[in-house]
Amino acid sequence: MTSILSKVKSFISVRFFNALTLLSQSANGLLLGGNPDESISARCFRQGELDGDAGWYRAMKVVDFIFSPFQKKHCYKAWLTDFTNAQKIVRQY
Repeated sequence: MTSILSKVKSFISVRFFNALTLLSQSANGLLLGGNPDESISARCFRQGELDGDAGWYRAMKVVDFIFSPFQKKHCYKAWLTDFTNAQKIVRQY
């Protein structure tokens, strides 16, 4: 019974985080005019840290602070996840 319960919890948590990613990507594309395949957090890192945009850098610091109780360097990890997923898709096709 616990095996079934753990599978249900895993299924729900994966779907929940996928839904949050969808919302972030949609907001980035629709509201911020960015790439709809990139989350807001990943964009904060890419444009703030890698491209040197001061506004996005400040946004990255705010987002990282908000997520700090749950995940250190959230924006970097979000960018790394987006980057890794893009590489998987490129390799697949």
